[in-house]
Amino acid sequence: MLKKLMTVLLAVCIAGCTGNRNTADTALQTYTAYYDAIDTNTGFREDSQYYSVTTQMTQMDDGTYRYYLLVNEPQIAMYSIVIMVVENDEAVNETSKMMPSTGIFDKAYSMIPYQINSADGFVKGIMLSGESDEAKMDLKILVEWKDKTGENTIREYLMKTITYGADEG
Repeated sequence: MLKKLMTVLLAVCIAGCTGNRNTADTALQTYTAYYDAIDTNTGFREDSQYYSVTTQMTQMDDGTYRYYLLVNEPQIAMYSIVIMVVENDEAVNETSKMMPSTGIFDKAYSMIPYQINSADGFVKGIMLSGESDEAKMDLKILVEWKDKTGENTIREYLMKTITYGADEG
């Protein structure tokens, strides 16, 4: 009886681990697809008519820099938002770090004008951050969301250049 129980528990553990690995593999493929979409896109905007994007860069104690990207103030309902940032045109196969993203490896959030309910995934804004040794960064940003029906997906590609100590926005 104990042998059968151990066999069942082992099978459950193996199935659970395999499921997590498949989920991680799928997320990594999705991440790479978004990265490639940014890399191959040729039309970038500075701003959006659907939401605001602000940036800020600070210097850390060790001399490196941290930048912040805030997407907020939605003008329309935006569901299942995915955001990804690529720094300084680094190619996916040449970078040694993961680029900032949300909605790929973690839960996708939604934004609706003047409505916040964090417990249900409706947030005021979404912040991403990254680190760099450079005081100036060119950020290519993909913002994707679904409309309220969930049938239409909208994608925007933005580009922001931020410099430590410069006016940001």
